[in-house]
Amino acid sequence: MKAIRYLARWRQAREMALTPAEQASPPARRPYDLRHAAVSGWLNAGVPVTQVAEWAGHSVRVCLLVYARCISGGDEAARRRIDAALAAESETPEVSLAPEPADSHPRPIRRQPETTGLDRTPPDITLAEPEPTTGPELEL
Repeated sequence: MKAIRYLARWRQAREMALTPAEQASPPARRPYDLRHAAVSGWLNAGVPVTQVAEWAGHSVRVCLLVYARCISGGDEAARRRIDAALAAESETPEVSLAPEPADSHPRPIRRQPETTGLDRTPPDITLAEPEPTTGPELEL
């Protein structure tokens, strides 16, 4: 379907489904507007940007470039989380400085996160080879 016909059908559907006041509002003026509203809502609800990017199907970099200006009101919530973390930290009992036996806590196996596959986006950057250095250059 051509874009012009698609948008005409979209407008007809809006007229049939929405009140005149709803039709005059910016959300859903175009199908993309619904996506933009959803992604902005997720970010403002505190969903981690990594999860939002995965749901939206693009990289974290693109998500932040496009939607960073839409995130609002997070300052106060972030301050409360920091205060709660600091309060919890000050309430923890003193920890013994005596070394523990080496085998008392098994070490977790850490793996690189999966960056490709069905619900994964590729990394934002590729690592470039470092340029060889010949030594310090001093300009006097």
